[in-house]
Amino acid sequence: TTDGSHTNAARFYIPAAITSFTPTNSAPGTTVTLTGQNFLDASAVTFNGTSADFTPPTNNTTLLCVVPTNFATGPISVTVPAGVATSSQLFYGAPVITNFTPTHGLPGTNVTIKGQSFLGTTAVRFNGTNAAIQSLNNTQIVATVPNLAQTGPITVEAPAGTNTTAASFVLDYTTDVSVTGTDAPDPVTLSSNLVYTIVLANNGPWDAPNVRWTNLLSTLVDLVDVSVTAGTWSTNGNSITGNVGTLAVNRSAVLTIKVVPHAAGTVADVVSIGSDYPDPSPANNSFTFLTNDGQLDSALATVSITVNPVNDP
Repeated sequence: TTDGSHTNAARFYIPAAITSFTPTNSAPGTTVTLTGQNFLDASAVTFNGTSADFTPPTNNTTLLCVVPTNFATGPISVTVPAGVATSSQLFYGAPVITNFTPTHGLPGTNVTIKGQSFLGTTAVRFNGTNAAIQSLNNTQIVATVPNLAQTGPITVEAPAGTNTTAASFVLDYTTDVSVTGTDAPDPVTLSSNLVYTIVLANNGPWDAPNVRWTNLLSTLVDLVDVSVTAGTWSTNGNSITGNVGTLAVNRSAVLTIKVVPHAAGTVADVVSIGSDYPDPSPANNSFTFLTNDGQLDSALATVSITVNPVNDP
């Protein structure tokens, strides 16, 4: 006034505002700096509703607080005498996965993942293979099992970190692998070549990983040669084993085994096949050759010579 001035001791409070904070994500116990206005006499700070410790501000524009435990991704709020100020920006917590359903299926299956701090998620992976995210909120993600995914854990990648399940999502792949073949000649003579031509096939409906086969030779034969159009093989006595690797749907590999019979009798040769996936038709996973050998040697023709006496003068 014309007679002087007077300022009251009590403050007049204006609603606070949070304009930014750093860092934008961090582990519990980390100090976060809030920047804004009208922070003096703040009485509470929360991270998405979870109370946090803070240092009473000494100015209107800066406030220091500590990230609490057990909080979920969300805004930071500051309570001042004129009300509550809430950030428009989210402070990100590390994602937590509590469960997922279903626990098994095929590519194309939608899986619901439950937990917290999912906002801002940038990737969901099934055993390392990226999945399409169908819907997302802070406590639930719906993701689609991707093509070519393999049985393994689910991973969620968010701004504040990555979380991976201890349990695996099981892919229900099946493959109908089969074995067929021919033997020639049949019957075979002793000490002659007997050739087994064996077809190792995958009838689907999925590619068959780690296709492996075993061929058990008869003790009546000696092994001469082995060849296969895919993979590797090894021998151990009269057992031959091999691995084709991954066999695509409706594809096959041809195994050729050449032996020589050394004793008469019926030669029994048994070949079997399998892969890493369950087989819905196990009846065609093995094949047995029965070859007669030595039969021509044991059926030699008998020649008789009869001498008719002739009168010799």
